[in-house]
Amino acid sequence: MRFVSIQAHARIYHITTMCRVLEVSKAGYYAWRGRPLGERVQENRVLAAKIREIHAQVKGPGSRLRHPGVAAPTRKGAKYPQGHA
Repeated sequence: MRFVSIQAHARIYHITTMCRVLEVSKAGYYAWRGRPLGERVQENRVLAAKIREIHAQVKGPGSRLRHPGVAAPTRKGAKYPQGHA
């Protein structure tokens, strides 16, 4: 989470200052930034994109959860609170 915060605020604050305040090394931050996204993050992004697409097509309460084109495990589906998909 520290590295994500640094990346989110990089246009506002100096990376060196944020690394010092959050007690992480600059090398660690740049190494994290250079790594590819994890498999679960990629899967979650694909799922979120499908949910947004279906929601745009079908209006109605709960329609995106019952669409036949998307099968999400209960745990993963519960991880996305309403409005964050």
